[in-house]
Amino acid sequence: MTSSTETARQHTAAHTPGHSPHLIHLFDAGALQRRVMGLPLRASHQQGGQDCQDPVTGLISVPVEGENLDDGEQRRRDWHCKMLNHPMGPVRKLIQPSKVMLPSIAYLGDSAPHFSDVLEFIARAIKLGIATRTPLRLPPILLVGEPGIGKTWFLKRLAACLQTDSLFLAMNCMSDRGTMLTGLSPAWKASAPGKIAKILIEGQCASPIIVMDEIDKISPINPAETPLEVLHSLLEAENAKAFTDEFLDVGIDASHVIWFASANDISDLSASILDRFVIFNIEVDDAHRRRIHESVFDAVNAQYGNRFSLESPDVLDAILDRSPRAMTRFWPAAFGVAAELGCRHIGHYALEAVDALLIGSSPAKAPMGFINTRPGTAKHQERHAPQGQAKTLRDGNDKRQ
Repeated sequence: MTSSTETARQHTAAHTPGHSPHLIHLFDAGALQRRVMGLPLRASHQQGGQDCQDPVTGLISVPVEGENLDDGEQRRRDWHCKMLNHPMGPVRKLIQPSKVMLPSIAYLGDSAPHFSDVLEFIARAIKLGIATRTPLRLPPILLVGEPGIGKTWFLKRLAACLQTDSLFLAMNCMSDRGTMLTGLSPAWKASAPGKIAKILIEGQCASPIIVMDEIDKISPINPAETPLEVLHSLLEAENAKAFTDEFLDVGIDASHVIWFASANDISDLSASILDRFVIFNIEVDDAHRRRIHESVFDAVNAQYGNRFSLESPDVLDAILDRSPRAMTRFWPAAFGVAAELGCRHIGHYALEAVDALLIGSSPAKAPMGFINTRPGTAKHQERHAPQGQAKTLRDGNDKRQ
């Protein structure tokens, strides 16, 4: 017969990283188990009473007499049990760099050449990990650049390249002291763990990518309780080893999280925060803008079965000054114009038609002359249709007249 102590020892050994540098204990399972289950404990083969089996050790706990948890404390205990009941127990893997990551990084660089400096920095970290057979290590990285140059788009694809979980935080939506990051005490009705604890507890990896999008746009209600304050500890590996979520009240090792942030302007960020980042200034020229717009066109086109193509390269020249974010909404409208005309080639006619429709949402000047060329009319379609298509439209219009 196996003793209760031996049962616990066997289960713990199954989840022990040993000397592997690619596995860590996310939290102290033994301490959490004792906190959750209480005393005394007895082996699971013993019978009697309203008992609860510990998912980690296989032991049964005798409920504490008179124990009466309020809703918040019960939710906390449920989360503690969830942590103990994870298939990997307290163990999580770290990112192991591999050669297969490098082609993905290179391909991303071809699609987004303006991020070449940061990609070179990351590629070197991958190569270092391969050479030393150690987990991927990256310091917090801050990308600074004008709006609409694809910072968020880039970071989402980078997470896929590194084969890890990712979490995107819209920092402009944070107006409190950072409970989205650190959780809210069970004393509050809407209490729950923060997003950092959730992604670590629910995931398989201790090195998720967490992106703080638009970190310069935080607008706390109380300036004395800005959510940036919690970053002073989270962005320092030594302090992050003992990160404590306010809801869970359990030490969690968040020191392996890979942090990224994006900003348009860092002049208002404190020196103590900036000092914790490696900062890359993303500069964009016309060649970069063209590549960005090509990528946006391809991505939107893929949503429609890649049925459309650009009539000529100079079509992109007409929209280089527009933000990629705006073009994700613009291209579907242009595809709609082409589809209405029975055409799959997107030319200036489609751009002009969509612009005219958008301008038409506000008071517009009356067209000159007697020909009605308002957007959507037959004459407007004739004027802006591609060569060859215009004659077909004109013949049809003449017959109707």
